[in-house]
Amino acid sequence: FMSAMREMIQNSLNWKIVEDSDGKIIAGSTVTYPDIQRNSRYEFNRGTDVWSRNIVRRDSELYSRVCGTYMLTVAEEEVKQYIYVDVTNTSDWDVAPQKTLYVEFPKESDSADVTAKLNEVAELISTAGTQETFIGPIRPDLIPGDEAKILSSDGNKILGLVTTVKHTFGDDGTYTEFTVDSAGRKGKPKISKYIQRITKQQGKGERLY
Repeated sequence: FMSAMREMIQNSLNWKIVEDSDGKIIAGSTVTYPDIQRNSRYEFNRGTDVWSRNIVRRDSELYSRVCGTYMLTVAEEEVKQYIYVDVTNTSDWDVAPQKTLYVEFPKESDSADVTAKLNEVAELISTAGTQETFIGPIRPDLIPGDEAKILSSDGNKILGLVTTVKHTFGDDGTYTEFTVDSAGRKGKPKISKYIQRITKQQGKGERLY
């Protein structure tokens, strides 16, 4: 039963499975099932609530567009279909206009369904590229998976998921250090995981041209 449950969740878009503190196994949608929504949302002011300690920028996750490809039978012949969706990049990077992420879909896919899924991928890509580590007063309730919004005095903001949390107690002080990944969104998987799920083909789906 557990193996079947894990396989089902792996092929779903928003489901996950967790073990409660009393050992109870809970499975459900991170969007619609309240019992699985254990994480919280926090808002911090840069320079007063938290201070930046390190920034890692990765342009490997940035694209200017995504393209879905699949084979469609037309007049008894297989014809390769291409559907393009532009990415609205919200970071301060200059991305090459033709940098395209190609996602291969199963044969005879529906064009409307492919377009909808490509829009989801484009939304994930639009905020990707930055991991920033912050330090601030001790926050024992902060856990990985929480959503964090970091506000700056100039109006800029970072919105993403907390990926790591470290609490320090000692002679140097008591504080919490945590990392926010701009590509993360509550209820949405990572780009690579999402592509694997929508194409139902493990390890396929990414080709850079």
